[in-house]
Amino acid sequence: MWAHEHLERFNVAINDDLNTPEALATVLEMVNRAYRDNDHRIWGALRKMDAMLGLRLEDQSNSLRKAIAPPEIQALIDQRSEARREKNFKRSDELRHEIMARGWKVKDNRDGTSEYTPGFGQ
Repeated sequence: MWAHEHLERFNVAINDDLNTPEALATVLEMVNRAYRDNDHRIWGALRKMDAMLGLRLEDQSNSLRKAIAPPEIQALIDQRSEARREKNFKRSDELRHEIMARGWKVKDNRDGTSEYTPGFGQ
């Protein structure tokens, strides 16, 4: 798998006098490719890299999933849920863009549910 190539490059960088900048660049390149290709099979390689870096990425990811929206964001989420129930998709899209503009990631699932997590650079 292509992620294994990134893991090998990561190991070379770490073993080269602890070349952390190169190692991190390799991690980011792998994550960017996975995101671009919508390929979620990188977790094994990412866990091994994270074990060396000690960033606790999985813990951070789980914390973000459990994040509680502040009241002003929750109000927008509630309005969006109501608009979706009423099939007012124009209003739903407007609210989605507003939530994202305020720094939250919006993921609509096939089953009609939505997930809201703090985002970075949205």
